[in-house]
Amino acid sequence: MIGSLWFRAYYLFLVILVITCQLYFPESLAHTISKSLLMSSLLLALLVDTRSYSTILKWSTVLAVLLSLAGDILLLPTVDNFLFGLLSFLLVHVVYIFCFLRLDSRPLAVPFIRRHPWSIFLMILFGGWMFLQLRNGAGELAWAILIYIIAIAVMTLTAFNREAGVGKSSYRYVAWGALFFVISDSVLAWDRFAHSVDSSSLWIIGTYGIAQLLIVTGLVKQIQERNQAAAPEAAIN
Repeated sequence: MIGSLWFRAYYLFLVILVITCQLYFPESLAHTISKSLLMSSLLLALLVDTRSYSTILKWSTVLAVLLSLAGDILLLPTVDNFLFGLLSFLLVHVVYIFCFLRLDSRPLAVPFIRRHPWSIFLMILFGGWMFLQLRNGAGELAWAILIYIIAIAVMTLTAFNREAGVGKSSYRYVAWGALFFVISDSVLAWDRFAHSVDSSSLWIIGTYGIAQLLIVTGLVKQIQERNQAAAPEAAIN
């Protein structure tokens, strides 16, 4: 379901609808419904595609999508509870980190971070620069922003460190999804605490929608591949 052309077309339509409502009808019922449908649809696709499985990875992914739905609602203009929205998405990243650490195997493979230690330096450099740019505008929320920056940096690094521990398709989906999440959160934070970004809703919602679709698709593939690999072993035993 999640990999089908019709679902992706429907999901893209929802993303465009949310962007349109955010730009022109921010306090409308249509905005509330469309934004709620975005993660709800992704959750339904996840449950349908993994209906035959019951694993920690599956239910952790479900939790991440539910927390994302809560965060989306909390950040609606009609609710505008930024602190709790920030907390929801902080928990999303923590759950995704947990998911990304649940690797199938890594036989004779060297993790991405060990082969590319500069990636840690790059994330620290970018995260530190972002914090310095945002801290004055964030005021009392500066500490929360710092914690969030650390969380998304760790999430991105663990996404890339899945290399050779999962199937290539799953790895690429999740790695690209993590990068799009960084873009979305960076633009949102910059627009709110530093300088206004032209067409910010287009960048924030567009990259966020793509990020979530890519990450969940990658995790669904991992769940399916893991259980397909386990089936022959169970039959032999």
